[in-house]
Amino acid sequence: MEAVPVSDVMRRQLTLFVPPPRAEPIETVWRLVDPVQHRLIAAHVTLARDDGPVGFDARLLHRLSGPPSALRFAPPCRFGTHGLWMPTASGEETFFALRAQVVAKAEVRAQRPHLTLAHPRNPRAPGNRIAAARPISEGVEIAFPTVALIEQEDGGPWRVLERVDLLG
Repeated sequence: MEAVPVSDVMRRQLTLFVPPPRAEPIETVWRLVDPVQHRLIAAHVTLARDDGPVGFDARLLHRLSGPPSALRFAPPCRFGTHGLWMPTASGEETFFALRAQVVAKAEVRAQRPHLTLAHPRNPRAPGNRIAAARPISEGVEIAFPTVALIEQEDGGPWRVLERVDLLG
């Protein structure tokens, strides 16, 4: 008898969630510009994905060292058909140092840290306007004190499996 898979698609990633209270204005905008994605995951920066030839070694999660990533974000801008994101303006060095500790290969593709506010794979929400992001348009700087291992099954909401404090 053939085994039945538990899930058709299981995804894992290491994530830097935006801590409260810094998350509140971002979550408010995100809920308006992409309510579909907002229901799946809180505001975050992806550190590493467990996909394709890159992947990551989740066993290294508890051995991460170094200061928390402190990132300064540029104002929101468009990408794709109706995507909306905030690329980093500075602070990427600690992000890349942290990422290098968990990625499986040294020659991984560059993954610039960013906050996605609206993903173009989701339907365009009525509130998806660049003007809706004005409350978070100037000099958002965020320190990320923890890394979370998260999992998504079959396109459902992401679940936190584990969190590790970067401060000690």
